[in-house]
Amino acid sequence: KLVATYNGTEKVPEDYSKSLKEAMNELILSADNNWTHTWNTLPKYYYYTADGKIAKAEIHYSVEEVNPSGKYDVKYDYTKTGITTITNIAKTKWEIVKVSSNSSEVKLEGAEFTLTGKTTAAPDTTVTYTGVSGKDGVVVWKAGNDVVDTIPQGTYTLKETKAPGNYALSDATWTITVNQDGSLTISGTDVTPAQRTDETTGVVTYSYNFENTPMYKLPSTGGIGTYWYTIGGMLLMMAA
Repeated sequence: KLVATYNGTEKVPEDYSKSLKEAMNELILSADNNWTHTWNTLPKYYYYTADGKIAKAEIHYSVEEVNPSGKYDVKYDYTKTGITTITNIAKTKWEIVKVSSNSSEVKLEGAEFTLTGKTTAAPDTTVTYTGVSGKDGVVVWKAGNDVVDTIPQGTYTLKETKAPGNYALSDATWTITVNQDGSLTISGTDVTPAQRTDETTGVVTYSYNFENTPMYKLPSTGGIGTYWYTIGGMLLMMAA
């Protein structure tokens, strides 16, 4: 839909002129019209009364998408020549899931991580997020004491700082790039993410498993162990 404003954010009445009223009707873009529309013969100025006098203001035009789908983020790009490009970017989410190397079905609680890097919006500033895996293995991220639902677009380094109980600390380091649509590009691992789609919102979530190896220990007390079996075998051989 076309939007007409003056003096900053003041909206021009749709019935200001016949041509403007017709132009401000909602449009449907599709392959049939090559996903484009051009407005012609739009008024340049808006005349109105202010303090008992006739005032004149230049009209500024923009375009907005009406009732956009919750499945997408809407991006607007404007040019000086009056061309507006509207891009629908599919929403995606991602999560890091802490699992055992023995089985991805075994979710591990209590692993701690850091995610350090620079956002696209502030490339000169280094930020660090901290994360802890919950009972479902999913890492919850925080900035300071505040839970962060979405990590901003940028490039980060993921590293485990504390392993779950009875598991060895991983020395793996992932380089994670959060893309504009919220998806990830990862180097440092060949893990293939699991994918699920929310049937209500259509948002796609990618789950990346981060593995830990169990620490096994031979019993030092409480059992006879292999030593006594060896001695017993030698005595039997001597008796024979």
